[in-house]
Amino acid sequence: LGVIGGLFFLAIGSYSLLFSVIFGERGRAAFASAGLLIAMYLLTVLSQFADWAERLSALSFFHYYDSAKLLSTGNVPLDSLAVFGGVIILTYTASVIIFNRRDIAP
Repeated sequence: LGVIGGLFFLAIGSYSLLFSVIFGERGRAAFASAGLLIAMYLLTVLSQFADWAERLSALSFFHYYDSAKLLSTGNVPLDSLAVFGGVIILTYTASVIIFNRRDIAP
């Protein structure tokens, strides 16, 4: 549970870093990060009630972080590791590339 929880936290942190680098303003980056997280949560909740949204729930981090299932089985799902690890690597790498391309005077 600690491994998946840590990766869940790092995935949110890495896309928040990307928004911070893209927007350059704390308010916009925080709004975009929180908005994306809320949208993913609402998509997960909606997928429990609507059949059409069930297929879209795979776009949500909450689909891959199922603590009850993780505690009951004790197995770490490989798809969760792949999704969180992929998001962390891609968004962090994109953040570094975008930040390095900025024209910042010394």
